[in-house]
Amino acid sequence: MGCRALDSGHDWIFGQSQLVGLDALKQDIQTRLLSWLGDCFFSPDEGVDYDTYLDIGTQGSLIQDMRRVLSLTPGVIRIDKMESALTDRILRVEFTVSTKYGDISDSVTTGGFENA
Repeated sequence: MGCRALDSGHDWIFGQSQLVGLDALKQDIQTRLLSWLGDCFFSPDEGVDYDTYLDIGTQGSLIQDMRRVLSLTPGVIRIDKMESALTDRILRVEFTVSTKYGDISDSVTTGGFENA
């Protein structure tokens, strides 16, 4: 697996920025978890359904949808751990997954959520 690296603003970095293996899969996971359902014109069924779960009391459903997207990521074998914390309209999800390249421990932070 290979892909173009992204900068902190999630834009492609051109030149010598090819990611392969574990690094490419880690970036793919990050991108998929930050993608809104229907946001990608060539793959409208991919992404997290944030529109449905942006309401009070829906954090559990949002985490389940994020778990679904994470588990369907090509190369992910299983989710070993997934924890979330919602504070001050910021959702932070930490996860550990087993992949075909090795284990990945990482987190995703999104904003704009009401406290559940």
